[in-house]
Amino acid sequence: MAHLDELTLNAYLDDELPASHRAEAEAHLADCPACQAELAALQQLFFALDSAAEAPFTVDVSAAVAQQIAAESANRKQFSVSSGLVLVSELVAAGVLLFLLWPTIQEWLGWIHGWQTQLAWNITWPDPISWAELHEQLSAIIQSIPSLPAIDLATMQWFVLIGVALIIWLAGNRLIFTNDAS
Repeated sequence: MAHLDELTLNAYLDDELPASHRAEAEAHLADCPACQAELAALQQLFFALDSAAEAPFTVDVSAAVAQQIAAESANRKQFSVSSGLVLVSELVAAGVLLFLLWPTIQEWLGWIHGWQTQLAWNITWPDPISWAELHEQLSAIIQSIPSLPAIDLATMQWFVLIGVALIIWLAGNRLIFTNDAS
């Protein structure tokens, strides 16, 4: 059996090992002088730590801690207002985008529904299917799918739309408009 590691010895000393593992550890400790020595060293360390006197604090840090907690809570309150504004602006931007793209979305949904209906009625699988028949079926399905409808926006409008979406994403993830004092 391999030697007991320090984690197992610590668990043994703290009585945290399950009964089956504890029995194995005790059996190994009975036959292994190296593990016995390591266990004795850990016991001495624990005894020394338990018997050590606690060092008194020479500096009162309670005022500094209270001041830091007050500063953090003030920043948190201020940040929650800005987070609320960012959330509202994201919702407004999403609503405007949905309103502007609604006709295109309806067209896409109609296209998807029509394609699903057409696909469901046109697929017939022969019992003994061959690769040639499968290829013919898939080719017919692919050729019957119309192309996606296009969104007609000028290139500059795409750049503006992506830029606004990026700024909203960065603000929503608190990567900009934050005051990190640390």
